[in-house]
Amino acid sequence: MINFADLKAIYNNQMDILLAKSGLATECVLNFGISKKDVCSNCIFDVALKKSSNKYKSGGPIAFATGQLCPYCNGTGYYGEEKTETIYLAIIWDNAKWINPPTNIVIPDGMIQTICDRTYLSSIRKCKDMTIKYHVSNRDNPKYALYSEPTPAGLGDNNYILTMWKIV
Repeated sequence: MINFADLKAIYNNQMDILLAKSGLATECVLNFGISKKDVCSNCIFDVALKKSSNKYKSGGPIAFATGQLCPYCNGTGYYGEEKTETIYLAIIWDNAKWINPPTNIVIPDGMIQTICDRTYLSSIRKCKDMTIKYHVSNRDNPKYALYSEPTPAGLGDNNYILTMWKIV
C-alpha cells in the first residue's frame, strides 16, 4: 500500500526542484504599471491642461523641438517608473500538454500555460502583463496578459498555481 503522505512529499520536492531558479523555470517579469507619477523633468508642464506643453525645459535630459511630443513622457507631462517583479515560471507552450486545459473553447494562438509556487498568486493577480525574458540579444521578449484566474494545483495541498496567458 502506498503512503499518500510520502507520495505528496516526493511530488512537492520534485515540483520545487522543477520550479527553482536553477530548474526548468524561465525568468519572467511581472509588470504592475506606473506606481508613482512625477511631473516630467524634460518638458514644461501645463497646469491648466494637466499635461505637457510639449516645450523643452532647459536642462532636461532629452532635447526636442517645440511642437513635437516630449520624448521623455510622450506628451503626458508625467513620468514614472514601472513597478516590476522578477519571478520564475515553468512555461508549457504546447496546448496539447497543458494540465487541465480549458474545455469547450477555441484556444487562440499565442496562449501559454504557466506553473509556479502559490506564493506568487497575489502578484500574478495584480500584474498588468508579464514579459518572458530571453537572454539572447536577437530575440524579442514577448509580453503576455492574464487570460483567466489562476487555478490551484497540487496533490491535495494546492502548493502550486496554473495560469493561462494570452500574448499581447
